[in-house]
Amino acid sequence: MGYYIQGPLKNKGDFLVEQYNARECSQIEAFVYIKDPNEIGICVVDNGPFEAAALCYSENEFMRFSNQNDLRPKRWYLINRAKACELTGFIDS
Repeated sequence: MGYYIQGPLKNKGDFLVEQYNARECSQIEAFVYIKDPNEIGICVVDNGPFEAAALCYSENEFMRFSNQNDLRPKRWYLINRAKACELTGFIDS
């Protein structure tokens, strides 16, 4: 099941930076932060008419968005882990 941060239909990365002090990062850096207690990776996927900001809460979820066959444009961000869980409804264990 996916967990997403709601926001504007487009420019979701800018929204994350402005509203939640997210910072853009590399795909590799987002992977490294999967288990970090302070920050967590978000993948912003461009679906054409809208963008989705997906929480990469596990290696499996990260791999879903890292699929080389998925040609949709993606950008990666790090955001405060507690805030991301609050915004998405994900219960961190």
